Amino acid sequence: MMKKFLLFSIFCVLSSCIFSSCAKKSDQSQVLLDEAIKLIQSAKETEKTSYSEAYDLYRQAMVKLETILSQYGSSSVAISMKNGETKIDKYTFKEFKETVFPLVRKKAKFEENPGFGAFIVIKTMRDTSFKDTTLSGIAKKFAETGNFDEALKIKDSIENEFLKLITLCEIAEKYAENGHGEKADILTTQALQELGSLRDSYGKTRILTSIAGNFLDTGHKEKALENLSLAEQTAVEITPAYSKASMLCEIGLVYRKAGQDEKADEQMSNALKTADSIDNLTSRTRVLIDIADTFQKLGKKDKVDTILSQALKINSDAKDVSSRIEGLYSIVNANVDFGNTDTAKKLVSKAFDLANSIKDPEEKNTGLAKVSDAFAKTGDFEKAFEIVQTIEDFHSKTLALSEIASLYNQDGDKKKAYQVAAQALESAGKIKEKVFKNLALFEISGRFTDSDGYEKAFEVAKLIDSSTLKFLALSNIALEFMKPENVQKESITRIMHGIITELEERKEFGWEEVN
Repeated sequence: MMKKFLLFSIFCVLSSCIFSSCAKKSDQSQVLLDEAIKLIQSAKETEKTSYSEAYDLYRQAMVKLETILSQYGSSSVAISMKNGETKIDKYTFKEFKETVFPLVRKKAKFEENPGFGAFIVIKTMRDTSFKDTTLSGIAKKFAETGNFDEALKIKDSIENEFLKLITLCEIAEKYAENGHGEKADILTTQALQELGSLRDSYGKTRILTSIAGNFLDTGHKEKALENLSLAEQTAVEITPAYSKASMLCEIGLVYRKAGQDEKADEQMSNALKTADSIDNLTSRTRVLIDIADTFQKLGKKDKVDTILSQALKINSDAKDVSSRIEGLYSIVNANVDFGNTDTAKKLVSKAFDLANSIKDPEEKNTGLAKVSDAFAKTGDFEKAFEIVQTIEDFHSKTLALSEIASLYNQDGDKKKAYQVAAQALESAGKIKEKVFKNLALFEISGRFTDSDGYEKAFEVAKLIDSSTLKFLALSNIALEFMKPENVQKESITRIMHGIITELEERKEFGWEEVN
């Protein structure tokens, strides 16, 4: 009898311990669950201002939920979580782990890494017209900041064969500039190997020229000259003529870099002959200006003056007044860039007289806008603003103001640039045509970005009623945050968070492709 009683007592004690242990496990798992739910609720509220901070809270919640399953797997709470019966806030554990948590992680990465954000904006853009060109620019920006692995990944996402190869060459160039000659050679050789499938003569010539320049940078002169020779051969087949002349100038510059002065002169001579074959006077004028710019880089001042005079004479023969103003505008810019400010000022006055002679109101406004910008280019901002006030068309007036803001930015006067961009924005608000208005807003957003007015740039980008232009504007803002000097963390977080909100409102954007 005593033995039975003893066994019964042991059974009761063990049962009590087991029950107590189970109860304790349930209590502990419930505490963890309650804490996780509170963290998730707090995270949801935090998402309104920062996905990075929200993700940290979600991560803490995930640790607690995983602890329930790993350490208290036999508890009723854990079993209920596995079965999807327990709601964590309003989600099952599976929904939270596989949907909510990964999505916020993506948004946090976007918010914390502006360069990645810019890439995602463009990568998921449905309109392909600017996609590859913009991706190429983003890859180059990553390379410029030393993020070479990311730059190469972005390069791989480019679909256009030419842009992919030229981007590869540009990344190789940045490797060389950073003292990584061996890696630069590997990438340059890769570009050369992949060039065979490219059929476009212009694209092939440009890449061969870039490859030659890269080999020069890493001390392989023989390889450089070999590829320059190939570039010469393919350049013969380039059409139209203005593209051919442009590439001959590029080849000439690389020959000069290689110390081959006679070959450089030969390319420039061929470029001039090609320019003479162009029938359209406006196109010929522009090509001559490009050739003059190349001679300036080659240090041949006498050639520069001669060619600019030739361009001026050809431009004066153009029958269309608007085309003559356009040509004068380009010649003015060239003269200012080459230090011929007095000559530039005389030409601007001539362009002003031409613009005032135009009878058609629309053409006159366009002409006056060009003249206004030309005056600003010569440093006469007072006259530029005076002319802007006479422009009656808001589209032309807005673009003129935007260009003046750009010139102030180039001069380093960001405060004045911001003020003029604000004037342009006010004018843009009065443009009735939707297409012109969106284009103007895109330009103005860029001006605010250039003047470090990122908050204002973002506000303007939000006004753009075109997915393509909006995405491009938002991407440009994000890219600016990659600069080392842009360390205003709170402002960056606020704007990147706002960009996410803007993107999610567009049907064209989705997180599915984001890794």
